[in-house]
Amino acid sequence: MIVFAAAALAVTLGITNDAVTAPTQIAAGLTTFTIDNHATAPHALRFVKLSAPHTSDEFGAFLRSGGKPPAWISTVGGVATLAPSRSEDYTITIAAGSYVIVDGDRFVPLRVTGPAAKAQPPAADVNVRLRDHGFQLNAPLSSGKQTIHLQNVGSEPHQALIVRLPERVSEFAIRTWITNGSHGEHPGEPVGGALEVPIGAEAWVTLDLTPGRYILLCGQLEEEGRHFDLGMIYRFEIE
Repeated sequence: MIVFAAAALAVTLGITNDAVTAPTQIAAGLTTFTIDNHATAPHALRFVKLSAPHTSDEFGAFLRSGGKPPAWISTVGGVATLAPSRSEDYTITIAAGSYVIVDGDRFVPLRVTGPAAKAQPPAADVNVRLRDHGFQLNAPLSSGKQTIHLQNVGSEPHQALIVRLPERVSEFAIRTWITNGSHGEHPGEPVGGALEVPIGAEAWVTLDLTPGRYILLCGQLEEEGRHFDLGMIYRFEIE
């Protein structure tokens, strides 16, 4: 008898100018988060795990006070910046525990309960290995809806930020904007990707790409500089 694994759990997250909407509790395991940006500005989401016995109230206090992140929080992934009216399917394996989903200076708590059920990951159209410091694609990105499988095979966390370059906007405008703290209006059109893929982790992102010039880059910062300045940038065009 052949037993087929179930599809990933489906969860919808909504972003508006006023709030991030999400369920308060989900089951552990492979989960596809569908993110819809209904706000009038670009937004990104980060998934942060809180070590017991720390709470979301304590996390809120940390956000308000600022400073170095405490040892009891850890990022397990995130959805890269999405322009208004953009959406993305973001699939990761999420373990049982207490989390917060963070959008800038606001967040919502999420409880994940176990044990995790086995599930089948999405079928990938393109596989991308995140290395120190570069992207390795097994096929070019193309027009239309597609699923990209991201694997971090490097020695540190990496990003996979996908930005469409409007006419007369260069990649250097994007790189300068990130280097200067990502303040003010985004010079490009961010279409999603992964805000962070931890060491040894993987994620699947499903995006709808339209014709135009694009860059795929990692803006992670280390002592030597931003990863895109160290070679972790991939330029492509969709006709």
